[in-house]
Amino acid sequence: MKILLIASRIPYPLRDGGAIATFNQFKGYAMLGNSIRMFALNTSKHFVDKETIQREVEPFGTVETFAINTEIRWQAALLNLFSRKSYNIERFDDPGFHALLARHLESHPYDLIQFEGLFTAPYIHTVRAHSRARLVLRQHNVEYRIWQKQADAEQNPLKRAYLKLLARRMQRYETLVLQAFDGIAAITADDAAILQQHAPQVPVCTVPAGIAMPEPKPAGNPYALYHIGSMEWMPNQSAVQRLLQRIWPLVKEESPQSTLHLAGKGMPKAALPQLPPMVYNDGEVADAALWSEPFGILCVPLMAASGVRMKTLEALAEGKWVVTTSVGSAGLPLEHEKHCLIADSDSEFAAAILRLQSDARLREKLRMYGFELAAQYSIENSCRRMLQWIETLPVPSSAQ
Repeated sequence: MKILLIASRIPYPLRDGGAIATFNQFKGYAMLGNSIRMFALNTSKHFVDKETIQREVEPFGTVETFAINTEIRWQAALLNLFSRKSYNIERFDDPGFHALLARHLESHPYDLIQFEGLFTAPYIHTVRAHSRARLVLRQHNVEYRIWQKQADAEQNPLKRAYLKLLARRMQRYETLVLQAFDGIAAITADDAAILQQHAPQVPVCTVPAGIAMPEPKPAGNPYALYHIGSMEWMPNQSAVQRLLQRIWPLVKEESPQSTLHLAGKGMPKAALPQLPPMVYNDGEVADAALWSEPFGILCVPLMAASGVRMKTLEALAEGKWVVTTSVGSAGLPLEHEKHCLIADSDSEFAAAILRLQSDARLREKLRMYGFELAAQYSIENSCRRMLQWIETLPVPSSAQ
């Protein structure tokens, strides 16, 4: 099958769930013998140089890039208040990328064109006008739901009002644009149900994101806790603040030998200048798996999210123990006390960490079942399921 992936960023380095999900999809399609090409926005925030793309991504297929500045510009954001458009979406919509896609598609036919996430959706109508391929949107999250949850958790009334405005505009756009696709693939069943409500005439399926299964490793130190995730994503920012301010003091009181390491994209050393004792900001790490190898417990105290937490899956595959929330576990068939520990309040979250540190039998159980669960989400399994579903989609009328 000839496949084109359209991405809102270069999916490298592999330091956050979005990059991992897109990279593994690109790699998985190639592993299954498909002819694969990617057109990706090379954003100012996540800019990747040509040499790195050639070395890390292009072994699996051709990559075409388009440089774009998606940074928030306060003047543009202020003017956007007087329109009905979503400023979050507008920042990814560029006439030059429309023209680049149109020129390419005039002479390059595809069987499938897959849009990776909502921020690629502005290009659907240009692609539709120049291609007879099936056009599928793979939704990493239901975006407006994230903004709604973030608004609900915000204490500042002015900021909460602004976040609610962003959520409403995102919902309006997301609901309308879904109708333009031939199919929608959600990463979780919960997201699929919401998307199907908004687009009842469009086929929707659930295909979990795939992960690369690592070689077995020794268990980490249960007294070494860690959190890794993109600090450019607002829910992760809130989760880290909660971990530091409300959960860590409870852990440290009962377990003074514990350490906590923080890392992730967009976490410069200056971001957290005054850390408590035994807490370390390791910034952006080149190899997340190598960095986290000595640590035992991944802490995921998310209060707002959607989709699947790729870092949680990877941690389970690496034999780590995971403490997360109901929000953080959504989208995965995680069972409390079988695959991980799920705790929502600050005191429960801290108690779960302390319980893992003191109960070796529980650690052994979670490690075994967690790895078995992660193995079900291999790259090959995910991409094979995706292609099998795509083959069932009606051929677009323009191609008949």
